[in-house]
Amino acid sequence: MSRVSLEYGGARMAKSIHYDSADWHYDKKFVETGLPDQYSAHHILYFQRWLHERDALTDDFWVEVVEDGPRVFPQDFRAWGDIEFLDYMVKPEWRPFVDAYYSGAYQRDYAATLQGDLPSMYHIPFTDEGGAKLKTVLDERHAQWRENPDRWVKPQTVTQKHPKTSGALVTVGFILLLVLLVVVVGKLFDVVERAIQGTVFQVPVTILLLAMMGWGVWKAFRKKP
Repeated sequence: MSRVSLEYGGARMAKSIHYDSADWHYDKKFVETGLPDQYSAHHILYFQRWLHERDALTDDFWVEVVEDGPRVFPQDFRAWGDIEFLDYMVKPEWRPFVDAYYSGAYQRDYAATLQGDLPSMYHIPFTDEGGAKLKTVLDERHAQWRENPDRWVKPQTVTQKHPKTSGALVTVGFILLLVLLVVVVGKLFDVVERAIQGTVFQVPVTILLLAMMGWGVWKAFRKKP
């Protein structure tokens, strides 16, 4: 998942969670399968159709998908590259489940339920029969999540558990690195100074070293756009 800012309905939406997109899966590996483009999005469509059957999709989803048409979930309602899945397409009360389940456990369940002997999950066709099989699994997963909302929550890292401590350690590490850098540069200057002392190269070389050090610091700490 990633967070994106979107222009929608003439107003700028807050940063949204981008659950999935067909073009994320349209890579070299997928192209080599020789499958039609829309197969890269079948797993998205299956999940969205299940949400539709549970009345969990928002008006925003339908506006983007079918514009002024009827709210019927057809086999192939748009070009494959336009198939997106973002949090604002899901009703608020359903988002915690989608946040927890979709990005990891869902694709494992999807492949285990429908792939069978097929070479990959991308070979799974989008059919009513497949939707019926997957519906049973998704209904069960949703029931399990309601009983235990932390079921698919990933364990927190040390940084997530102790953000202040981690921040302090990073600061101390940076200071120690800076001190080490100053000591090393000082030693380097001593060596160079002894080597060129009394020669015409003393001033130019000193200026060059200072310039190189300044350039290195600027490259290391300049803000990236």
